[in-house]
Amino acid sequence: MLSGAGLSTESGIPDYRGPSGLARRAEPMTYQAFTGALAARQRYWARSHLGWRHIARATPNQGHYAVAELQRRGLLSGIITQNVDGLHQQAGARDVLELHGSLSRVICLGCGERTPRDELDQRLRAANPAWDAQARQVNPDGDAGTGRRGHGPVPAGGLPALRGRAQA
Repeated sequence: MLSGAGLSTESGIPDYRGPSGLARRAEPMTYQAFTGALAARQRYWARSHLGWRHIARATPNQGHYAVAELQRRGLLSGIITQNVDGLHQQAGARDVLELHGSLSRVICLGCGERTPRDELDQRLRAANPAWDAQARQVNPDGDAGTGRRGHGPVPAGGLPALRGRAQA
């Protein structure tokens, strides 16, 4: 079974092409841009930090539960998703192949440490208590428009215990 963003729209996560979504207007940040400049990483984490709050509040809908039930009954040989929201797993599905990864964990590109996204969220909030941007829009990949220019919630010296280049 292959699923995409449309399955999660009833859970409050927009898609890019359906009636609730906007077509992607800008290209996603490339690995080269992310690793090449501190300002790019700060922009990425500012937008991702805000978007994560929205994604983390989402709950599975009937479609996610139906897929998990089909798997439980042995009627599916596998579940492949383009979604990064983890809602299949929250609904009870097992061994889901996530084509685009998952927003629920981050990997430090410097040391390889894997960290749950909730922990990173807590670190970012603690390191940037005065940062008060609000998400103007959230995309299915967790990228959020902030409506402001400038750096986001990543201190110039890096993150405590994540001193490398963290990546979702």
